[in-house]
Amino acid sequence: MGIVYLARHLAWDMDLAVKHPRPEFLQSGKQRRDFEKECETWSRLGLHPYLATCFYTREIGNVPCVVAEYVEGGSLRDWID
Repeated sequence: MGIVYLARHLAWDMDLAVKHPRPEFLQSGKQRRDFEKECETWSRLGLHPYLATCFYTREIGNVPCVVAEYVEGGSLRDWID
């Protein structure tokens, strides 16, 4: 449902994953609000050993994005397969 980029947070000196939804999933205001609500809920979960941590959400280029812990080793699909 989204596109994930590897980014370097210079102030924190660490790699992060930046995810934004594909355009087809943001065609309505409701879809946008749903994505933003999901990201905010994730960020409030805090640290957990079995979840990638969501640090914060931001709008980049007028697109809501989530900034999360980068976990090496491929995609979730790779692990499932």
